[in-house]
Amino acid sequence: MNSMIPVDLEVMERRNLSANFKTVFRSIFTSLTLIQNIRVVAPALGYMFLQLAVMILYLWSLEKPWTSFWALFLGGVGAGDVARFPAHLLLMQPILGRVDMLLGAFVQVIFQASTVCLVSAAFRRKTVSIREATAESIRRYPKLLFVSLLSSALVYAFINLARHLSENMDGVARMGTAGSGVLVALAVQTLFLFSIPIIMHRETPAARIVPESFRAVAELPIASAIIVIVSFLITLPTTFLSLKAAMIALQLSPDFMIHSHIASTIMEMTANYLLMAGATIIFIHKIDVRRERD
Repeated sequence: MNSMIPVDLEVMERRNLSANFKTVFRSIFTSLTLIQNIRVVAPALGYMFLQLAVMILYLWSLEKPWTSFWALFLGGVGAGDVARFPAHLLLMQPILGRVDMLLGAFVQVIFQASTVCLVSAAFRRKTVSIREATAESIRRYPKLLFVSLLSSALVYAFINLARHLSENMDGVARMGTAGSGVLVALAVQTLFLFSIPIIMHRETPAARIVPESFRAVAELPIASAIIVIVSFLITLPTTFLSLKAAMIALQLSPDFMIHSHIASTIMEMTANYLLMAGATIIFIHKIDVRRERD
């Protein structure tokens, strides 16, 4: 009879909203305290600098063949459009947005996996170098790429489906349909939340990674959803700003597009670090330890 008490307490903890908020708060607070070790946040900073380097390359490439290359990312736009000022700046957001989608699917996962590796080591008070974390991420890249492409494809599909369905709607119906796409995308992100920690902590076969992530989320569904929503809310102000960036740039200065993009990149880096670090700490502290004990 006594053996049932821990199980009942764990079930209550999973269902208790206050307990789940505390779990997320502790994971985020721990993620922030780990920043004193600069190596932990180095991958997130590295990916941010990569994105900013792409922006600088775009701003400096006003001649062919670069303008033809950038025009490939936006239908109905020619090299001449990209080369003209201020169109060059006004088109930066949609063009670099699609470049970021490709980088996010194929490259960012290496930086995220390195973050998981370094956060895990720091949380367990072990020493792992950035080089070792990167090498381990590259070694596991095929599995990481599989998960990244699958989750990215699902998010892209649901958001674009909602956008397509809302095209012929007006008012509240249009906003509701478009918003539902975002909610489904957040649900997909939640379900894949622990996929990278699983890849970096276990030798799980590729076919078992996604089911294992679903199972881990099922153990702490509320905490998993909260940490995804928190990371989303961090980027929400700059997301709304980017929607109006072109209009603001036309009224103030085309250079506003640069400031808007830099702000969005910084907030994305912050949200991504907290998401990866927080998920890793929850995975180690609440899920992996629990399974080892069982």
